[in-house]
Amino acid sequence: GLFVTGGFDGVVRAWDADELQPVLDFELHGRVYTAHMSPRASGASALVAVGTEESTVRLCDLRSGAYSHVLSGHTAPVYAVRWSPVQ
Repeated sequence: GLFVTGGFDGVVRAWDADELQPVLDFELHGRVYTAHMSPRASGASALVAVGTEESTVRLCDLRSGAYSHVLSGHTAPVYAVRWSPVQ
């Protein structure tokens, strides 16, 4: 399995939970306040929603290693993101 971390260094890092080693980094501009992996991460795409001091939410795709979307609309830093649970 995987888990993700984010920090004030602007890096979101995906980790291999079995090996306890990083497998992928996303470098963002500004501090990362929150990161949450999609509950559907085992599908065709494995997205991580990331909130930063930039007032946007970025969706990072663990499968492709690229940013898939930037969601604008906040006027202040984003401190919390959560995916809706899978039913």
